[in-house]
Amino acid sequence: MPSSFQMGTTGKLKTEKSRQELKSHNKNVTKMKQYLKQQMEEAFEKTVRDTFNNNPMKGTPFEGMIIYSAIGTTAGSFKDSLKADKVKIGLTEKEIDELVDEVSTKIINKYLEL
Repeated sequence: MPSSFQMGTTGKLKTEKSRQELKSHNKNVTKMKQYLKQQMEEAFEKTVRDTFNNNPMKGTPFEGMIIYSAIGTTAGSFKDSLKADKVKIGLTEKEIDELVDEVSTKIINKYLEL
């Protein structure tokens, strides 16, 4: 039977290993979030450009509403897609919602006067 010293050391080592694994996981999640933000920003920018160029309401008071709607549709698509792969990408549904909302808000503030 192991001595109490050995048991205590083993428990301490397991705790340290768990902390290291958690730090590593958190780094990976942070990198994934940064990567997803970049990809989403590029996609939202493209959506805004395409919508602006093909906007049937260009020059009317509804011009911005079409762009706002396109951003909302794109945000919904991202949320659905990312939530379907949430286990693979290592994010919770709440984290996905927050991430997409953050990027879509940034784009809205950049292109639309509300």
